Amino acid sequence: MTTSTQTPADTADPPDHPGGSVRSRGPARRVLRWLVAALVVLALSIAAATVLIGLGVQRDAEAGKVEMSRGRRALADGDVASALDHFRAAQDRFEQARSATTSGIGGLVGAVPFLGRSIDVAAGISEAGVTLSGAAIDLATTIEELPGGLGALAPAGGRIPVDTLA
Repeated sequence: MTTSTQTPADTADPPDHPGGSVRSRGPARRVLRWLVAALVVLALSIAAATVLIGLGVQRDAEAGKVEMSRGRRALADGDVASALDHFRAAQDRFEQARSATTSGIGGLVGAVPFLGRSIDVAAGISEAGVTLSGAAIDLATTIEELPGGLGALAPAGGRIPVDTLA
């Protein structure tokens, strides 16, 4: 049986060792692990928020699209009052979608590089919906104010009513 002649003090790295002691690397590695874990949790949280916001925006945008289609059909059928109701409902849904992308958590996620681009696109689509529904409301309101409604724009006696169009 052989015995070692080294003492515990001899097995430790000397203080001038380039890697430092084993003890000094332990806390640094723990801090690094916690930092990496925190960054992973943060990235996953941002991704989850992006997905949840996106689903809400998609739901509102789809509902706005359906209301716009209903308004268009009502306008084509000559029911201007119903068309206005549908266009206003569409505008409300598109505004809800836009609000979700620009305020609260949506605004914070939108500021994050790369992931924020998805929110920016959703905000742009929502803004386009707000603009389109606003234009439809203006058109339907103008048609409603015409004497005879939409029929006032129909050709009469082989002529287009240019005065009414003006």
